[in-house]
Amino acid sequence: GPYYDFTGPDVPVGATNDISVWFQIVPYAAVAISEIFASVTGLEFAFSQAPAELKSVLTAVFLFTNCGGALIGLILAIWGGDPQVLYVFAAETAVLGVMSVVFYFCFRHYDVALAEQEQFHS
Repeated sequence: GPYYDFTGPDVPVGATNDISVWFQIVPYAAVAISEIFASVTGLEFAFSQAPAELKSVLTAVFLFTNCGGALIGLILAIWGGDPQVLYVFAAETAVLGVMSVVFYFCFRHYDVALAEQEQFHS
């Protein structure tokens, strides 16, 4: 297959895989769209939930988390070679799964609390 023809330390010089670069369009488009949705939603949430005096500070903190994520990605790219890349992606997936469960349990009642807060202010 195209993914396994040339892997490992014994790859001949000048070897190429027979997979087209066009296969990257869909994953990159999906990542771009998800980044847009996440950034817009996060900025709106940070701006709408902050007191008037802290709106710019909270927005800056949200954007700083984007910087932190990019730095983590750069650090993990050190281990992006074959075959460690599999372990990097597996570890990222495991951490994301655990953190998703933690996030759910921390914020599962937030919609109810937000509705009560909006009802109190109106």
